[in-house]
Amino acid sequence: MAESAVSDKDLKWQGAARLDDELTAAGWTNVALAKKLGWSDSTVSRHRSGERAPSQDDLAKIFAAAEFTPTQILRVLVGPKATPQAHTLHKPPVENEPERLEDDAVSLQKCAASLSELERLIPLIEDLNREVAIIRDQGKALAVLVRTTSAQAVDHVIQSVQERAQAPEQAPPGADAVATPKPKKRARAQK
Repeated sequence: MAESAVSDKDLKWQGAARLDDELTAAGWTNVALAKKLGWSDSTVSRHRSGERAPSQDDLAKIFAAAEFTPTQILRVLVGPKATPQAHTLHKPPVENEPERLEDDAVSLQKCAASLSELERLIPLIEDLNREVAIIRDQGKALAVLVRTTSAQAVDHVIQSVQERAQAPEQAPPGADAVATPKPKKRARAQK
């Protein structure tokens, strides 16, 4: 296998060019895509121009927002050779063409299966993200409630202590009955 003179920077740019081609073909402007993603249009522009390579998560978000088909995703990730039409149009016949085509078909089936799995997982991940947001919001509300309740309890204790400190020293309620017994009535013994 011959080594390629293409650097990582060139590969990033090529991926960006393919991404830009697919987005342009689908009619997406930077502003429209940025609005749908909740990003700035300059971020989208940097990803499309190759100035900044998107992370895998960002790339998945772009694919989902642009509603790319598995074929479009393959063209972005692998290039035009990922589509059967491009494969047959741009490659000259070679001696082992049927075997190579079988290998390519197997590879494409594996990619398609992976993409199908990814497409199946995306709604589940979105559901999980919504659940996490709900739990996070509930956790924040609970934390506020605990802080408020704790603050109220502490205020109550402080107030009670202050009231006790300010009140003249008294025996606790019910202590009179124990501390100073009532005189007993004497029975009339004799008349």
